[in-house]
Amino acid sequence: MKKFLILIREDLSAVNKMTPEQMEADIAEYVKWKDGLQKENRHVMSDPLEGSGAMIYKNKVETDGPFIESKEAITGFFVFLAKDTEEAISIAKTCPIFKYEGLVELRPIMEF
Repeated sequence: MKKFLILIREDLSAVNKMTPEQMEADIAEYVKWKDGLQKENRHVMSDPLEGSGAMIYKNKVETDGPFIESKEAITGFFVFLAKDTEEAISIAKTCPIFKYEGLVELRPIMEF
């Protein structure tokens, strides 16, 4: 099995408009998805990301994130196991983000 990373990308304006109840339901969906991956022995690690951070360049540091030139931001990540990219895509398509207007970026993790 090979490791894959998905980066969860969401529209921050939509996230910021969620009620506490909607946020709780959203988190519950991700926990349920993670639990399913764990039952299949696919889950390696995952966590939500805070909105703060830093972009570190050779000669400067920027701390006014979320650091991408759009209304979307990376709000979390999952590392999971799949036999190949095709299977990883199938798994990624089951991510709860697709109930909303978000997307995921899928990246194979290089083994060396």
